[in-house]
Amino acid sequence: MKVFCNGADFADALNKVAKALPVKKTQPILEGIKISAFGDEMTIVATDDNFTIIKKIKADVQMEGEVLVPGKIITDLSRKLVSENSIELSDISDDNLTIRYCDSCTFLKLLNIVEYPTIVENDYENKITMLQKDFRDMINKTIFATSSDGGREIYKGCLLEIEGNVARLVALDGYRLAICTKELPMQYQNNSIIIPAKSLQEIAKLLDEDEEIVNIEFSNNSVMVDIGHTKVKSKLFSSNFIKYRDTFPKSFETYVTVDRKVLEDAIDRASILSRYNKYNNLKLEIKEGVMIINSVSESGESKEKINVFTKGKDMKIGFNAKYLSDCLKYINNEFVLFKLSSPTSAAVFTPVEGEDFTYIIVPIR
Repeated sequence: MKVFCNGADFADALNKVAKALPVKKTQPILEGIKISAFGDEMTIVATDDNFTIIKKIKADVQMEGEVLVPGKIITDLSRKLVSENSIELSDISDDNLTIRYCDSCTFLKLLNIVEYPTIVENDYENKITMLQKDFRDMINKTIFATSSDGGREIYKGCLLEIEGNVARLVALDGYRLAICTKELPMQYQNNSIIIPAKSLQEIAKLLDEDEEIVNIEFSNNSVMVDIGHTKVKSKLFSSNFIKYRDTFPKSFETYVTVDRKVLEDAIDRASILSRYNKYNNLKLEIKEGVMIINSVSESGESKEKINVFTKGKDMKIGFNAKYLSDCLKYINNEFVLFKLSSPTSAAVFTPVEGEDFTYIIVPIR
């Protein structure tokens, strides 16, 4: 293999795919990054066997071929080559990859590419297309409600549901549930998959907030997200997702409309004390036109009083302060609507305008 490419393009590609390198060193071969040069492109691949990132860049290929090199080392080196207009990669020697830049060069010992897993890119039964900014928004508005601790598999992933021309991403951790819904450009067959939250977290970093599209292809056990010159492949969770619609309260006794920023600031202040109590809980007292947020710890007590619009019964209810703060970060509307059934029933939070985001929290008793 002998190929020339731009230093900044090379560094950008390596830094993107390096996110798929394994954190734990269980299989030494997976610590490598595969570099292929065919046609007028260089393809760079990294995987931990569950999550894969594939990046293509333009290149001047003078001799086609592919190599496997130590992933962390070549990624670190590439960061020092960003200013190079052209770098040369060649494996004229069987044991080393030679990287030439300016009047200098570095030799990296090659890994055994035969042992590297084969990445299948085109074996998917289903495909949807949507805007990158919409998919990114869906991920950001739900992934925070997944669990990073041990426990059930479904708490560590998000359910992607396709229903006609609607895509819905759902996340839960047993105490809260977040749903974000977006319209699709056309009708699709109804389907659903569970994508690991860790995979979605990295996918969101690669998506742009513009009108460009993203293709999402999936089968029973894996998903491929195609973002132009970057592809991300992830294994799927095989568990059955909870029938989350059954968790929705059927009726409500109290409705509260409040300025999102005013509520967010009040919760931030009250949380200074609440984070020192065992459950990080805040007690909300809702009366006609007023909400009182009470926070108590061994260090003191805080009472925040804010004006709200209310309909229905007065109510006292407690919530985890972090769960409330997380919700408010992702409601883009100026006003938030609370819908409450009882002090012991789950509460529903939505923007006053628009129905793309719903957040449900189980109260603290």
